[in-house]
Amino acid sequence: MEVFDAVVLAAGRLAAQEAKRAGVELKALARVGDSTPLHAIVGALRTSRSVARVIVVGPGAIHGKLQDVDVWLDERASGEENVLAGLQAALTPRAIVTASDAPFVEGTHVDDFLGRIPGDADFAYPVFRSDEFLSEFPQGRSTFAKVGSALWTGGSLCVMNVALALQNAWLIRRGFRARKSQLAMASLLGADCILRYLTGRLEIEDIERRIGRLTGGRAAAIRGAHPALAMDCDSARDIAYARTWISTNDMHEKR
Repeated sequence: MEVFDAVVLAAGRLAAQEAKRAGVELKALARVGDSTPLHAIVGALRTSRSVARVIVVGPGAIHGKLQDVDVWLDERASGEENVLAGLQAALTPRAIVTASDAPFVEGTHVDDFLGRIPGDADFAYPVFRSDEFLSEFPQGRSTFAKVGSALWTGGSLCVMNVALALQNAWLIRRGFRARKSQLAMASLLGADCILRYLTGRLEIEDIERRIGRLTGGRAAAIRGAHPALAMDCDSARDIAYARTWISTNDMHEKR
């Protein structure tokens, strides 16, 4: 069975006003129920049957806060440099790269996602139609990307061929900076994808093929994984929703 080192990106911060509303600056340390997203994702990786080492990239203040982390790395100057530093520390051919603000991920979700990835995929990313995501987390997200005839969202976790990703560091840098804008992401993929996106003809398969051409590897959008992989705490509103969601579900379980 293939095993994966996992890189956890734990340096994401809320803007000042958002941090004031949420009561926390580091998204990874937002209190959700009895835990935090950082504790949840590291716990999920540790209970996964397929994870070898857990590498956390973040500020020195959180180093040593969790016992189940194998490697702590100081955060770099930017998010994209944190990704590259984590990949450089990975020892497995393919590695998981995950945000640290997804509070509901479990080890079974990780294993299920990894089990869906083709053995020859160099880059794999879970995608969910809006109805799939909202059936699990109603009102958990208001913005989706129109690709083809459906609305989609993506997960906070992906798998990368380590050597190929490091060879394409320029693309990781550009992609990380563009990740908040649908048009910027389409622009990264080239003029044809921009035109298809603007005219409503862009399909997921187009994106897979374009990433393959850009990197010299195979990209795979993975369907059918658990929507918890996409429920992140990217804003004060998301954190408030996650707190309400877990409180409501805990109440239902006790009945």
